[in-house]
Amino acid sequence: MFGRYIQVRVVKYFKLNRLIGIFVLGAGVTAWAAQQQQTAEKPQPAADAIQEEMRKFLAIGAPPDPEAVKRGQTLFVSTCGFCHGANANGGETGPDLVRSVL
Repeated sequence: MFGRYIQVRVVKYFKLNRLIGIFVLGAGVTAWAAQQQQTAEKPQPAADAIQEEMRKFLAIGAPPDPEAVKRGQTLFVSTCGFCHGANANGGETGPDLVRSVL
């Protein structure tokens, strides 16, 4: 008789826990779905705005003028490239200017 009482109590306990578990899981899934919907509804910032914020954060400054880059590259290759290499990565006689030991 005592064993049957324990068995009934255990079964009721597990049924109650299963019901609570299903309720909590359902509430969690509902909350997750609502969060996903809110995230999907937010407008995503434009790629240009993200790049601008990253430049500000890294203190890089404005992007260089493409024409000035071409002129500088031509000048560097003609006057310095024979020692330091065309990409400033070092040559046979000149050190690496990109990744200096200093």
